[in-house]
Amino acid sequence: MLEQQFNAIVQKLPYDDRGRIEISINRYSARRFCDSGKVDFGDGDTVFSQVMRRCKQDDPNYTAWRKNWLNSAVFRANFLHEGSIDAGGPYRECHEQMCREVLSGALPLLVPTENQRNAVGEMREAFMLNSDSISEAALH
Repeated sequence: MLEQQFNAIVQKLPYDDRGRIEISINRYSARRFCDSGKVDFGDGDTVFSQVMRRCKQDDPNYTAWRKNWLNSAVFRANFLHEGSIDAGGPYRECHEQMCREVLSGALPLLVPTENQRNAVGEMREAFMLNSDSISEAALH
């Protein structure tokens, strides 16, 4: 019952059926940025910021993020200087890289839990939302 209600709400959301956004991603630049120890508030070169900037440019209402079918990609990822062809692999790799960036501290969205910082107790691998990330820049 709850799943049916949820699906009914999702079906009413606006969506874009015009095709995927083409995004060129510079992973070398993202790696240099992450290795520098800086935090990306939306103006850096992390893969996350590169993707979000391009999505905001091409789809300011984020309608492309909702699709009506399973396994539909939101964008097509092309890695600069790598000769990638997105048949699914670069898209998945892009999402994996964005997840690594969120957990690395390069983005201000999550922070380690107290147990992780102090290396005590259970669930030391856990993160929590960063309560200081409330600005538009921090949330992209």
